[in-house]
Amino acid sequence: MKPKTKIDPVSEEPVLREEFALVARELGFSPLSNEARESPVPREVPEIRKTAVPARHERFVLRRERKGRKGKTVTLVETTGLSSSAISSLAQELRRSLGCGSSVEQQSIVLQGDMVDRCKELLRRKGISFVVSGG
Repeated sequence: MKPKTKIDPVSEEPVLREEFALVARELGFSPLSNEARESPVPREVPEIRKTAVPARHERFVLRRERKGRKGKTVTLVETTGLSSSAISSLAQELRRSLGCGSSVEQQSIVLQGDMVDRCKELLRRKGISFVVSGG
């Protein structure tokens, strides 16, 4: 077997996986200081693109669900009064900004995982009014 070599993410040499070094620098990791390794910079909620904001009379309901999903937790974003294209574009935005899978079922967006808190923050920043159901 070949001996393993460690890659220095800050060096100027071409790195086989340069994208990992770039992400490490963005997150505040630096091989020069042990302090950065122990306590990385806290991640903020990612910024989402500005698109058409739904009207205020539309109601969004966020809810966590496990029933009928083989024990997997999902987050439902129930919408009313939106067209199917608007729902699918909002699902795509949420998927990209939250880093999870999503799908559209009738008038609801299904996000994989427990994303209620992060989704609340994103919808609030986007200016969409919502209600959290079930705690």
